[in-house]
Amino acid sequence: MIENNQLQEAYNTLNDALIKFPLSTGILLRMKSVSEKMENKDLIDRCKTKIEASFYASNLLYSSLANFFISDKKYDSAIAMLDILLGGFSGPTSAYYLRSVCYFNIDKYEEAYQDSQKAVENKPENIEFNFILAKCQFKIDKYEDSIQTYKKIIDVDKNIVDAYVEMAQVLEKLKQTDEAVKILNEVLIINPLLDSAYYRLASILIDNERYLEAGQILVKATLLRPSNPSFYQLLSRLYRKQGMEQLGDKYLDMGADNFLENFLLGLLH
Repeated sequence: MIENNQLQEAYNTLNDALIKFPLSTGILLRMKSVSEKMENKDLIDRCKTKIEASFYASNLLYSSLANFFISDKKYDSAIAMLDILLGGFSGPTSAYYLRSVCYFNIDKYEEAYQDSQKAVENKPENIEFNFILAKCQFKIDKYEDSIQTYKKIIDVDKNIVDAYVEMAQVLEKLKQTDEAVKILNEVLIINPLLDSAYYRLASILIDNERYLEAGQILVKATLLRPSNPSFYQLLSRLYRKQGMEQLGDKYLDMGADNFLENFLLGLLH
């Protein structure tokens, strides 16, 4: 009887503490332990329900705070929130993904790689998780792994056009220029208005002194997307590479004019 009274007193003390710290899983676990010693099934069930609710509320709170800090580019603060979340008993897989994004944005690529791996291990078909993994693999020189991850993304959904563009960058790093050009031409069939694919393809061709092909791509790009100043900058670079300084200056000016025009139109709207 005395022991039961002591256990009840301990339970009441913990319950009072819970009022001050309603999300404390530690207090709830101790309350559950006391309830089990009391052999009070009703209290045990209530503690289990509160523990589940606490996990959910904590996950929601720290995930929301992390997303807020990420949107504000305060990656260290976001990491601190995610560390707390992942230090719990059942941190969500998305927290590994978010922390990976944070580490990536502060150039801590090895840490980002470790977290992205954990996210993909738990949800292997998730496109976002695989994307950050592929980016990390590229940054830490795991080029072949990065290519395989991008191929996996494309296998899941062939319309994820960014996967083609980024895979081409990895292929170019491995000096597999023809394969990179092939991949970029493929994605331009899927989306003929994809600026990033034109830019990457023209850049690769210029770097490899395939000037005629680069010129053809950039002419097509400027016809389809005449308001993009980066294409004129590439045309300027193309002509300068061939010693045509006047044409290079002309297209550089055209790019600057387009940038200014777009900026002013943006202010008007």
